[in-house]
Amino acid sequence: MSTWIRRILMAVSLLVFVFAAATVAAVKYSYSVDRRLYAATAESFTEAVPREELQRREEEKRLCAPIAVDLAGLREQNPDIVGWIWCEDTVINYPVLQSDDNDRYLRRTYDGKYSASGSIFVEALNHMGFADYNTVVYGHNMRSNDMFAGLKYWQDPDYAAAHPVMYLLTEQGDWRIDLLSAYTTSAYSETYTIYLAPGTELDDYIARARSLSAVDFGVEPQPNAKYVLLSTCAYLFDDARYVVHGMLTPCDSVCGRLAE
Repeated sequence: MSTWIRRILMAVSLLVFVFAAATVAAVKYSYSVDRRLYAATAESFTEAVPREELQRREEEKRLCAPIAVDLAGLREQNPDIVGWIWCEDTVINYPVLQSDDNDRYLRRTYDGKYSASGSIFVEALNHMGFADYNTVVYGHNMRSNDMFAGLKYWQDPDYAAAHPVMYLLTEQGDWRIDLLSAYTTSAYSETYTIYLAPGTELDDYIARARSLSAVDFGVEPQPNAKYVLLSTCAYLFDDARYVVHGMLTPCDSVCGRLAE
C-alpha cells in the first residue's frame, strides 16, 4: 500500500473518531442541560411538606403527599402541564404533560424546547384530568438514567420494597400511586388498553397485570379505583417496554399546594 493511501486512510479514521467523540460529547451535554432544567423547575415549583404536618395528618389517618407543587405557576408557563409525578429517593420528580399529539413532547421539554430527554406525558387518547380508569403515562429510558429509565428497577424485589409508592399531584386532586405490578411487555400488547369506567373488564385487566408482575407488591385492588400505567422503552426485543402499574389512592389535597 502506497504512503499516500495510508495517509488518506489515517485521515479518514481520525475524522470518524473526532466526529464520534464530538457526537458523544454533544449528547452528554444535552443530558446535563435537561437535568439542570428539571432540577431547577423542581426547586422553583415544589417544596417539601413540613414533617410535623405530615405527622399530624398521619395521626388523623389522612393521606397527604410529602411534597407540594405550584401547578398554577407551572401552567402559566405551559397549559399542557397536567400534573407532577414524584417518587422519593429516585430521579422521578417531573411535570406531567398532555396534548392531542403523542409526538409533541416526545422530543420537547415542558417549555417546548427540543430535547432528547423529552417530557413525561400522558397518552393523547386518554381524557384530560386523569378522568379515565386506566391512564397511560410515557417517559424515555435515558442512558443518563433520567426520566423513566428507572422503571426497570421495580422488577427487583428489594428495590420495589424500598419504593412502594409514587405521588401524582394534579389540579383535580392529589393521589398516592400504590404500585402493584412491574414487568416487560410489547408496545402493542393489551397492556396499553384504556378503560373509561370500572367493571369486570378492568378488574380482569388488573388481575392479569398482577399475574405478569416480576414482583409481588402485596397491593390489593380496591373497588372503583383508578389506575395509571407508567411506560418506557426496554431495548430487550423489538418494541419492548418496561411497565409499572399503580393504583390511584386519593390524598388530602390541602397539602398538595404551595402556600399562597
